[in-house]
Amino acid sequence: MICKNMAKHGYKSEQIHETRETPSPELPIRQAGHEQDYCEKTVSAAVDSPDVRRHLEEKQHERSRGMEVGR
Repeated sequence: MICKNMAKHGYKSEQIHETRETPSPELPIRQAGHEQDYCEKTVSAAVDSPDVRRHLEEKQHERSRGMEVGR
């Protein structure tokens, strides 16, 4: 959920990945030997999720309309 919210607010995949990895002290225990892979899959799923893509498209559309109104 946090990764999706960050993606919706325009954070880059690298920033989301770092955020996902840093505050999870149990990550090495829960995903022993697969921490990097787990974070990459989580970030990819968030960034590529339909609701995130839809949200970003709506924001882009709103910005485009705002530029048209300002002419």
